[in-house]
Amino acid sequence: MDFGAVTDHDCTRGKREMRDDEWDIIRATAASMNGPGRFITFTAFEWSCQAHGHQNVYYLNDDAPLLGCDEYPTPADLWEALTEVPSPSITVPHHVARDQTPTNWDYFDPAFVPIVEITSCWGNYEHEGNAYECDPNWSPSLPGHFIR
Repeated sequence: MDFGAVTDHDCTRGKREMRDDEWDIIRATAASMNGPGRFITFTAFEWSCQAHGHQNVYYLNDDAPLLGCDEYPTPADLWEALTEVPSPSITVPHHVARDQTPTNWDYFDPAFVPIVEITSCWGNYEHEGNAYECDPNWSPSLPGHFIR
C-alpha cells in the first residue's frame, strides 16, 4: 500500500458518535505515521448520514476539523462547510449500494467527489449480480445504486 487513512464514523443514526479527543488521536496518529515518499497517511473520517449515504472525507492537512452529519445533514451542507476549511479535501461515497445506507445521487459535486469507491469489505458495487456483491443475508445491496 502507498497510502492509508482511518475513517471512523462521525455519527450513528444522526447522533454524534466520535468524541473530540478521539478525533484528536486520529489526527495525531495520521501525522505521526506519515512518511512522504514511502507511505502517505491522511486524516479522515466517515460522514455517516442514514438518509443520504456515507462519504469518507479525506483531508490533505492534519489540522482539519471533524464535520459531523449531526451538524451538516446533507452532502451539500458538508461540501459547503468543506469550502471553509483551510485544508484541501475530497469525499468518496462509501458502500454506495448497501441497502441500509445507499448513496443519494441527487447530491453530487465533482469538485468534492472525483472518485467513487466500488469495492470495500462490504462488497463490490460495480454491477448488480457480480460475484463479489454484498452477502444478501448480511447486508443486501439495493438495485439501481451500482457504479459502472
